[in-house]
Amino acid sequence: MGQTGPSWLLCLLVAAMPGATALRAQTVCPDVDASVETDSPELAARVCAVVEEETESLAQCNLVVPLPLTIEVQPSLEQGCLGLCHCDTSLIELLDPASFAEAISDQGPFAAIPVEGYYDSIVAHELAHAAYDERNCPLESCLVNQEFIAYAMQVRSQSPEDRALFEAASPINPDEALSYLSEVMHAMAPQRFATTAWRHFARQQDPCGYVGSIVAGDVLLDRERS
Repeated sequence: MGQTGPSWLLCLLVAAMPGATALRAQTVCPDVDASVETDSPELAARVCAVVEEETESLAQCNLVVPLPLTIEVQPSLEQGCLGLCHCDTSLIELLDPASFAEAISDQGPFAAIPVEGYYDSIVAHELAHAAYDERNCPLESCLVNQEFIAYAMQVRSQSPEDRALFEAASPINPDEALSYLSEVMHAMAPQRFATTAWRHFARQQDPCGYVGSIVAGDVLLDRERS
């Protein structure tokens, strides 16, 4: 999920029920079993389109998004988040675009892409969280698996033009890539974690097959805590 500090990154998966929210218009998406709660019909249509496209795209990468889903657009989110997935209740929360534009950092690789594309990619990130939900995790928590998948799918969802900008802004030494996929790095240097996740995903011979192996429990990126 998305979070602003230490820069722009996405928050940890949450299981708690969301707080009370003001009533707003609900739009039922026409081509996917989801609804969007926002007073902006234009934003509702845009989010519906992203959910429809990414639900199909994630399925091609061995990630089945649980439906139905509710997406609530909020003026603010807890912990400085840009997006939150309440997977136990099939609820995703997003910042409204104006609040999102104010919340994001002007630093890091995601700052290199247009704000609208960045916003849409947050939807993909949260959908990936909903689809994985730590299934077949042998540990107390598989945060690295969870965030690796979410960030890889976030960048994968970008247009080729936006992805090229992201990659140009995020050089990384491939020889040290895997060392950055850790809970510590996710907490202390989330930009580097996101960059590493994408590079590691993209360099696989069968990237979506690799994701499928994580989902099946055959690949574990997390390290057991001592």
